[in-house]
Amino acid sequence: MTAVYEWVADLFVVTLLALAAAGAVFVGLTGPARIVVLMPMVLFLPGYAMVSALFPEGTPRSRSLRTLNRAQLDDPTGAGYRRIGPTERLVLAVALSLAILPLTAYALNFTPFRIATLPLVAILTGWTLLFVVLAAVRRGFVAADERFSAGSLVPSGVFGSFGGSTYSLLFVGSLLVLAASAGVAGFASPAQDQFTETYLVTEQGGNVTTENVGETARNGGTIQLAITNQEGEQVEYTTVVQVEQVQNGGVSSAETVDTFTTTVADGETERSPYQVQQSGGSNTRLAFLVYEGEPPSNPSRDNAYRVVHVWLSAPNGQQSLAAPSAEAV
Repeated sequence: MTAVYEWVADLFVVTLLALAAAGAVFVGLTGPARIVVLMPMVLFLPGYAMVSALFPEGTPRSRSLRTLNRAQLDDPTGAGYRRIGPTERLVLAVALSLAILPLTAYALNFTPFRIATLPLVAILTGWTLLFVVLAAVRRGFVAADERFSAGSLVPSGVFGSFGGSTYSLLFVGSLLVLAASAGVAGFASPAQDQFTETYLVTEQGGNVTTENVGETARNGGTIQLAITNQEGEQVEYTTVVQVEQVQNGGVSSAETVDTFTTTVADGETERSPYQVQQSGGSNTRLAFLVYEGEPPSNPSRDNAYRVVHVWLSAPNGQQSLAAPSAEAV
């Protein structure tokens, strides 16, 4: 009789790896460790759980893929043909995982969550755990001598059922390379498209516009700092307002005149009104230095996350957007 731990050991390992992947995304794990933890979810886990639920029986005692002569089977009813061997089980696990990942991402595209790492991993984890439970239940109803156990994944001659270990290894290896490429692209760099956009606007006749921002600022009117959050999560921004003196294309002096915070949900835009009370002489501008979270003790253009400014003295009052210098990154 097969001990319980022998036929649920693989399901237990799959459960641990799935929960580890979900936990890594939830806590924001980054770097190579993130890739190592998430790769099994991309390559293997959802498909293996599904295959385990579909095929709870173990490897048939006698079967040849080169002939369909049922007289040669230990089971003349042909029930053995409805089972799969270790190599087929592993290959199907990889192939199904490759199919499940893009289909899940495609479905997410039509939900409010959009295609993002956290909801994607949450769905894949839920899918994996659901089929783990189904697999355990189905195996429980299979006779002990017919039930699949993890030890049968690496028997002697595991690749023999495919008619040649070389071709089997090449096939499995090709699938793994393809899956790894998709996994790295999907999970290794989740933040490459994340950004924050800042710009200055005014409100005229109930309409928001970027026109006449400079004229409004020089006349002591109210302008608005608009912040669009595409960072993948809610962010609290801190804006430091400075009056800058510009000489020879650089800032010769800067005085902080105000600080305020703005909380922006992911995918949303918030506008913060600012009543301009400053006036400047030649080459003077009002700069808005935007930070994620708390600003440093010495805020400047070099360490700001985003910078937008409006001239208080330029004849056309044009605004411009500037990124931090390379040294601040």
